Amino acid sequence: MTLKALFYATCSAFSSLHAVVIQHGGSLEDHLALANDVAFNGLTEIRANRRNGTGSTGTGFEFQPGWVLTAAHVVDGFSADQITIHRGGKSHRAMFISLAPGWSGNPTTGLNQGADLALLRLKNPTTTRKTSLFSGSSLLGSEGVFLGQGFSGTGILGANGSTMRLAGTNTIDREFSSLGGGFLVTDFDDGSERRNALQASTVARSFYDDGFSNPTLSATVLEQAPAISEAMPTSLEATTAPGDSGGPLLVQSSSDGSWQLAGITSWGTNPTLPSGFSRNDSRYGDLTFFTDLRPHHDWIVNTIPEPKIGLQLILAIAFLRFRHRS
Repeated sequence: MTLKALFYATCSAFSSLHAVVIQHGGSLEDHLALANDVAFNGLTEIRANRRNGTGSTGTGFEFQPGWVLTAAHVVDGFSADQITIHRGGKSHRAMFISLAPGWSGNPTTGLNQGADLALLRLKNPTTTRKTSLFSGSSLLGSEGVFLGQGFSGTGILGANGSTMRLAGTNTIDREFSSLGGGFLVTDFDDGSERRNALQASTVARSFYDDGFSNPTLSATVLEQAPAISEAMPTSLEATTAPGDSGGPLLVQSSSDGSWQLAGITSWGTNPTLPSGFSRNDSRYGDLTFFTDLRPHHDWIVNTIPEPKIGLQLILAIAFLRFRHRS
């Protein structure tokens, strides 16, 4: 894990949550309204605390009643009894943690891998809503919604605002396989080419230096030919910031319009900024790497047990059969 990647992970682990950063001049009310859509009420804050006072904060999404998906680096190293889920002013205890099979917390691997995923089981579900997993063939060019809960800000100043629950939209510009899984990648556009981080020809080569997190991934993502035509910013264009790790990326089904969970926020950086600027404060040009859930579909569905028929229901069925036969 490079220094900048480590910074992104450490911010999410040891500071307040940083939420969605929006375009300057954008409507904060519209981003708030999107975040409060009933389809996204599975958004949660995750807190993990050790007895010595050290801890972690992050974001998660309860996509099935009692089951939360988040980033592995938010909860790795903690036991279930050290983790609580917070929503609506109430806290809920975790009772089980499962890390994706391809995940390694080894610093030499770090966030270069596409397996930054963890499943948490809650003692008591906090929602009855179910969100299905995306299982289609491609997401290139699709518009997604992502959510965060914490500091806000704008693309000019970066993350620097007050705490709130926000949502934003962005176009999925890249999808590729990586060690342990894969990534979906978005960039934060202001409409000008010089801040279009995923149009490699417009980003000065001098910016590809040791300050860019995961240089191997920069070559993979930025130097391949553009996979889609770079469009203008989406109507609620935004990006994630340090602290959003574990937050959801959702897309709408083309068949029925339902929301499907496609990715989980892993890390981010900005390759368009010259030296002297922090590449981690979510200004225009910022990239977000979401862990692609498709390579982990089998692990997710196999970890979550099928609902079991309750004893009372079994007895009721047996009683009805007995009466029918008598």
